[in-house]
Amino acid sequence: MKRLFWFALTVTIIAYFAGCGKDENGGALPFIETGRVTDITPISVTVEGNVKNDGGSLVTERGVFYGTSPDTETTGTKISAGTGEGFFSAELDGLQEGTEYYVRAFATNSAGTAYGSELRFTANDILPAVSTIEIIEIESRTAIVRADISDDGGNQVTERGVYIGTDPDPFETGEKVSSSRGKGAFNTTVEGLVPETTYYVVAYGLNGVGKGFGEEMVFETKELEVLDSVTFTYNNRELTYGAVEYNNRIWLDRNLGADRPAESIDDEDAFGDLFQWGRRDDGHQQRNSSTVNIQTLSGFQPGHDDFIVSQIYPHDWNVDSDWVTRWTDDAENRTEADPCPEGWRVPTRDEWQQAASGWNTHEDLFNSPLRLPSAGKRGEYEGKLSNDGDVAYYWSTTPQSQESYFLYADSANVITTDNHRAAGFSVRCIKIED
Repeated sequence: MKRLFWFALTVTIIAYFAGCGKDENGGALPFIETGRVTDITPISVTVEGNVKNDGGSLVTERGVFYGTSPDTETTGTKISAGTGEGFFSAELDGLQEGTEYYVRAFATNSAGTAYGSELRFTANDILPAVSTIEIIEIESRTAIVRADISDDGGNQVTERGVYIGTDPDPFETGEKVSSSRGKGAFNTTVEGLVPETTYYVVAYGLNGVGKGFGEEMVFETKELEVLDSVTFTYNNRELTYGAVEYNNRIWLDRNLGADRPAESIDDEDAFGDLFQWGRRDDGHQQRNSSTVNIQTLSGFQPGHDDFIVSQIYPHDWNVDSDWVTRWTDDAENRTEADPCPEGWRVPTRDEWQQAASGWNTHEDLFNSPLRLPSAGKRGEYEGKLSNDGDVAYYWSTTPQSQESYFLYADSANVITTDNHRAAGFSVRCIKIED
């Protein structure tokens, strides 16, 4: 089995970078990177490079310089490896076991020669021996990769897992999914995949020398399974939504009021409506509903379709801020005001926290099976729309003092926190467990 290795060794990367620039006459040099060191033995290695840009003129020579002293471009041996842009590799043979070497990629065009970073390694350093064995339990959005590290190279394996992406060589362009440490067989679960999509995956193991890679494998995710079809009356309309499974629970496949499941994080057709906390689907939740600054009497639903704004704390649409059993009763059973279909309800704070485990940005919400878009909000003070396409706000049923909890997600954070009940947020329904 061919073994691929990412070489980071006690690897000292010499902080030298001259990959791009211009010569004294204004011509642009190529942009070149020194890549992986692979197929390491005590007497030979293979060094990869990548000409990412030719600088506007043909790269007439590319390759590597290597030797036992720094500044290999002046003191070392040159190995040529073709012409033009793109990835290339050069084999270094006849190395002395136990000897320290330096290596640097280069590329030459009419403006001159550019160099990548300089790496330093010892010829007998050994990386982990990794095998990518098989992909199992392939679903529409998840899969499990089985792999094995048969040899740790004499150094403890401190990290292992897979690289996965939609292009070949996922260790270059894909995402890393870590999965524990040590040698031996292991499984890595990958999530957030796109249905009916081809993926490339490579297992890896990291020791004190660097990363060892297994063989690249290819698989295709399944077609998205529609678990259920729910037809219900919502805002005086008959709608049919699908359902998806996530985190061992069943959810509607789109926000309440949305025309379709989200196709992008800023898909306006998937935004849906924006509810004030605890209000029924009386029409106020439509994004363009009119506003009124008159709170509803204690313990009553408004009975009109206006969005109720409030400039006075606690900024509630009802005068009774202690009325917390609006969408659920004291036992978390849905009430008639819950806008979700029969057999479904607005999630609790705990259910959102469980779903959000592992989410770090609003992109993670969209890339999950729930396909949650960043639908923005409607402000409690004046009813203005804001942050649509940039921030996600999803109500829970759970009250907090005179406010209520919701799921918040932007480009840097995913948290559950509390907010004023007159604000308009999205609703995503969860199926009630038997």
